[in-house]
Amino acid sequence: MKPIGLNHHDKILQQAPYSAIIIGAGQIAAGYDHPYDDKILTHAHAILKNEKLKLVGFYDQDLEKSKQAS
Repeated sequence: MKPIGLNHHDKILQQAPYSAIIIGAGQIAAGYDHPYDDKILTHAHAILKNEKLKLVGFYDQDLEKSKQAS
């Protein structure tokens, strides 16, 4: 029997957001804008605006960059 309305995949997405980590903590990762800016200029800002994603952190070879980005 074929489900009516949302398919199984859509229901899962609504119930369980994905977790995201950004590899690299340079300017395009989080430095060019702020989460409250109108324009989305970074990967972090785009992830924060997406209801299906949860930003859990940054990874960079430079630990200080990772800390600053988060």
